[in-house]
Formats: sequence, C-alpha cells, structure tokens
Amino acid sequence: MLTRLSALLEEVCEIDPEHQEAWEALELIYASQGKYDDLLDMRQVWVEHAGGDEEAVARLEERMGEDGAFRYWEWRLEELQGRLAEGQAVSPVYMVAAHAGTGSRDQAFELLQDAVRSRE
Repeated sequence: MLTRLSALLEEVCEIDPEHQEAWEALELIYASQGKYDDLLDMRQVWVEHAGGDEEAVARLEERMGEDGAFRYWEWRLEELQGRLAEGQAVSPVYMVAAHAGTGSRDQAFELLQDAVRSRE
C-alpha cells in the first residue's frame, strides 16, 4: 500500500514540483518506513527541481551519518519549529510525528489532543 502511495506522490512531485504537501507526505512515508537514504535522495531532488532548502538538506545529510533515525527526527523537529517561528503554517500531524520520532511522546500526545480539540 505504501509503495503505491509513494509512487503516486512521486508522480505528483514530478508533475507539480511546487506542490509542497506532496513532498512533505512523501518524506513522511519514507521516514515511517525507515528509508532514510531514499528520504535524503528525495530532499536533494526537491532542491534541484522545486527550490527546496539546500542548507537544510546539507544539515540533514551531515546528521544522518551520525545516527539515521533519531538524527532525522531531531532535524525535522528543528525545521518545523523554524517554520513556526517564521509564522508559516505547519501541520500538527508533522509536529506530532517529529516529537514522537525524537522520543518526546508526551509532547506528541499533547499536540495530538490540541489538534483534535481544534479540529486541525
């Protein structure tokens, strides 16, 4: 199922490289499957074809060499918090996943409960 969904999202990204939500969803699928090399490759393609954040990808690549899974989620949480600080909208689902990935399960549940209460 996730393989078909990944293929569909890859196609969406190819057809409409500016579709940020498709890139974000594809990244989340790769991360949930532990496919961190594919995730990093996807981030590099995003930079090349859709103006993704090249500096963020460089930071991710540096961290991934240390401890793939944890370092990815740590990086992801920092990136999302940076977006929030800049006033950008960030899906609560992404925040919950990042907190859970770093082991901050209580914070993840709090955010999930807040999102349900506000119906985001």
